[in-house]
Amino acid sequence: MKLWARFFVVAALSVCIAWLLSYLPELESQLPKEQKGLHVFKNDNPVTLTDENIVDWIVTVPLDLELKRVDWSDRILSVDFEAGRPIKSSKVIYNQLLDFVYYGLGGTTNVERVWVRIIQTPVGEGKQPRQLLLALDAHREQISPKEYELWKSELISAEELIARRFQLTTTSHWKKLQLE
Repeated sequence: MKLWARFFVVAALSVCIAWLLSYLPELESQLPKEQKGLHVFKNDNPVTLTDENIVDWIVTVPLDLELKRVDWSDRILSVDFEAGRPIKSSKVIYNQLLDFVYYGLGGTTNVERVWVRIIQTPVGEGKQPRQLLLALDAHREQISPKEYELWKSELISAEELIARRFQLTTTSHWKKLQLE
């Protein structure tokens, strides 16, 4: 009889532990936003970018625009994003610029500079060249976890943070679009 009692206690404990573990993801989602931490600046997951893992790393980056080109050399990460036609909004574009810069610099250990270009492919027949809309140049020492948190908390806009911290070049084509 003791054997069956022990078996029953062990089985009941196992079921209880499994049941409690199933609630962990739900508990994490109920934490206040400040306690969750920001993925980009967590100390436990910076990536050392290499030619072998760049594709795996890019997959983890949130992308709202279509990625057209990636180049990684000499500690410089450069990317081109397609703005699309029609352009969703300038907010989406500025958010993509800022997200990529902070993931590229804050989420890696060996990227010292990030270049991001936003391009637009012309509509119509023929082979017209793509048009550059915006270009951003960012260095590792320019990123600020505090300002990133302000942006993620929507206390500052991406456009404002970019203007404060980074070198942004806009083209006449971008200015003509008069986006909201």
